[in-house]
Amino acid sequence: MSSSNAVPPPPRPATRASADRGPLPECLVELLRTGPFCVALRAAIEARGLTLHRLKDRLAEAGCPITVATLSAWQRGQHRPERSHALKALATLERILRLPAGALTALLEPPKPRGRWLDRAAGRPGMAEVWLGSLDGALTGVDPRWGTQLTCLSRHQVLELDAGGREARIWNRHVLRAECNGPDRYVVAYRADTPNPAPVLRTRDSCRVGRVVDDPRKGILAAELVFAEPLSRGQTVIVEYTYTHTQSPPLSRWSCVNLQGPVRECVVEVRFHPAAIPRTCHTFHLPHGASTPSERLLRVAADHSAHTIGLDLPPSRFGVHWEW
Repeated sequence: MSSSNAVPPPPRPATRASADRGPLPECLVELLRTGPFCVALRAAIEARGLTLHRLKDRLAEAGCPITVATLSAWQRGQHRPERSHALKALATLERILRLPAGALTALLEPPKPRGRWLDRAAGRPGMAEVWLGSLDGALTGVDPRWGTQLTCLSRHQVLELDAGGREARIWNRHVLRAECNGPDRYVVAYRADTPNPAPVLRTRDSCRVGRVVDDPRKGILAAELVFAEPLSRGQTVIVEYTYTHTQSPPLSRWSCVNLQGPVRECVVEVRFHPAAIPRTCHTFHLPHGASTPSERLLRVAADHSAHTIGLDLPPSRFGVHWEW
């Protein structure tokens, strides 16, 4: 079991507009799935019959001033929204054009890395690599493109086990920092020791659950956690979520996190039930690309818990395993 963060972004499903928005033309629905951004924007503007000057006025009224020249450059593909004020204006533009929230934003490709970020991203493995192929096709249904441009400053995972040594609840907290303008979501994943129904995923108010892909036959789940708003470069966000098993919780012998990038502080904690204390318990660390993990014996504390802390960890697998 674990959770964490690329592959090219998959086509985005565009939701048909609800009754209060009015119907979207079929051609626009398709463009909101496939892009490109400039063509979809131009089609959305044409569908609503608004001029660029009218859009400029509406954006200014909403507190998001954008020039006609900028709007024109966006729809011709000469420029794209990247900075925080432009992304805010784009979200407002979606409302003015009566589009589903995030419909145009999702079509933006990540901005090209610049400056120091080139060094930070160099050599950082994709999410599929970090999970060693265990997610199989689950990542094709979500959008993990921002994984290499979000730095995890702090990571804390707590696994709670029941009296039968089975997973009851897994709590996760990530402190993330954007290394560019634009990240609007973060992909997390889960894999059980054995094939099992996927747990229920719940989030805190700082984000909501986007697209979810799960395969009970393989005991895997991948999900998007969508932020309240796109992040600006240097901005941080706290992501908190839990997995809760409502049926047939799997027996567990390990708890680990898969780190796609360097992490300043990582804590993995396991809370055992008093009726099910393991015979032995170890912490382990396997850097990405290494073949043999380092291990160290852990003591189960008087409160029936064990934990391990890693500082300045590279991309790797880090956690705790035990024997009953």
